[in-house]
Amino acid sequence: PSPSPTVTPVGDPVALDVDPDGRTINQGTSTFGTCLAIYANGAIRNYTQRVEWASSDPAIASVSNETGQRGKITGNGPGTVVIRARDPLTGIDSNDSGRNGSVTVLGPLERIELAPASARNTVGEERFFTARGYFAGGTEKNITQDVDYASTDAAVALPTNEAGKKSRVL
Repeated sequence: PSPSPTVTPVGDPVALDVDPDGRTINQGTSTFGTCLAIYANGAIRNYTQRVEWASSDPAIASVSNETGQRGKITGNGPGTVVIRARDPLTGIDSNDSGRNGSVTVLGPLERIELAPASARNTVGEERFFTARGYFAGGTEKNITQDVDYASTDAAVALPTNEAGKKSRVL
């Protein structure tokens, strides 16, 4: 059965599910993870403040186990880590069910590549560009909607910087 927050948990949890899974953060910033306990009867319960948190590499991202701050993930260096949670009362670990989380930490931005590198349009035609960011540590990410676009001559090429269409140039 699918986990349900409306079903009353019975017995001990059978699995722990860690989120975030696949989140990207910048070096020097933090995000919060959550841990859900899943029961055999399909019930779920938030265990975020009950579990012991661990990172596969604290030099990349560390996870707090301080009261009230449990699950706070801090990006320390570029790379990707696995985030695990373990219930100290039952011994259940998110790794047992393969429900670990993951976080990629981006180092400082080193360069941006814009594609296409050159373009020709007819008057009134629109063009969309793609911006790819390359970060220290070898990580890259599509940052098309995260950057602002400019033109040296707005009479020839006018970037719109519209939300959701930031790379649109008229």
